[in-house]
Amino acid sequence: MNKVKYNIPLLLTIFILISGGLHAQIEFIEQLRGGVPESITKVVCPFNLTRSHIIELPVFINDSNEKLTFVFDTGGTTIIGKDLAKQLELKVDSMQTPDQMIYTSRTKEINCAGLKVKDFNMSVMDFKKTFDLGNDELEGMIGPDFIRFFRTTIDYQNDQLIFENNDKPLKAETAEQHLLDMEIMMPYHPSVQMGISEYFPIMGRIDTGLHYPIVLPIAFIEQLPEEEQAKLILCKGYFAKWPFVDTHENYLYKCDEITIGDMTLKNVGIIFANFPFNNSALLGKDFLEQFVTTLDFPHRKVLMTETKESSKDILFSTGINVRKLDDGNFKIIGMWENSPADNAGIELEDVILEINGKDASEIETGELYVMRFDSNTKELLVKVQKPESDEAKEILLKKEYLM
Repeated sequence: MNKVKYNIPLLLTIFILISGGLHAQIEFIEQLRGGVPESITKVVCPFNLTRSHIIELPVFINDSNEKLTFVFDTGGTTIIGKDLAKQLELKVDSMQTPDQMIYTSRTKEINCAGLKVKDFNMSVMDFKKTFDLGNDELEGMIGPDFIRFFRTTIDYQNDQLIFENNDKPLKAETAEQHLLDMEIMMPYHPSVQMGISEYFPIMGRIDTGLHYPIVLPIAFIEQLPEEEQAKLILCKGYFAKWPFVDTHENYLYKCDEITIGDMTLKNVGIIFANFPFNNSALLGKDFLEQFVTTLDFPHRKVLMTETKESSKDILFSTGINVRKLDDGNFKIIGMWENSPADNAGIELEDVILEINGKDASEIETGELYVMRFDSNTKELLVKVQKPESDEAKEILLKKEYLM
């Protein structure tokens, strides 16, 4: 079978200070978070993706009738914005670590898409500023520390989440189903064992908050043979970056083979990046959308059912990464060296005014993301303007396999 940020709150510091093994750390977060779930049979929650990968869920907190919008992120943790916490008159507690102050808030009840958990503790932080998701209506995050009470199915084909209380063990009953052991990596991220060719094993965190298929920590580059390291493509600017990280160095790499359980993936595009976890990979939406993924936290199992291969390929690219500006245009914030865009003279900070004859203000970030990485799109005609220049020119960027 050929298949081709932002997610760490300040609470992470606590776990670094905890002595003992992983089991003790998991017990710690369960005690810290608390929570008493209301019994359910099955809850189906439809969703719409924004920016190509962000799942938004309706949330009600305590006795408030105000519907809030939180992002659902299996690679994050449950967070509420500090301004909202103040507005809801939540009691905010603090814990001092050697580096910083950690803030949490104990709620009477969180109702997320019909899932009710009482007496649950959330992190409190400046959510909008820290994660900058391009949507001012997002007030917080629902993470795996909240959904750990339920069996959770992520179905990108039908744009829905399914939550269940089901004690029946998961089984792989067809060749398209793959049953994997789930390991919990702090702070409560569901993870599965991976192998990067014959070079090294690594845990892969299932991360719905990431759009790229697979991201590995830069620290693991050293484990590649020198001839493989020589194949890496350096990024000018960045493609993937996270808060709480000092640098945003990125490299592009083609891995001949990746194994995940009994699955073998060939010729996989990988981004190496600086992010807070140096002991694991991230499996993002462009990888997960090829499956219906069920996370069984109580039994520590993951069932991945193949659906259809993704048409996205980060190796077949014009080489640009962009950011939407307030005026509707797109700014170049990343570019792979020797890519079609780089060779055409496009530079960081250049602004894209039009794409394929369409004004940039009429194109959403998610729409352009698909255009940039969908292998069915072979070229992009962009009108580019240099910073502080009134002149613009059209450039035809033909996609190439960068490796």
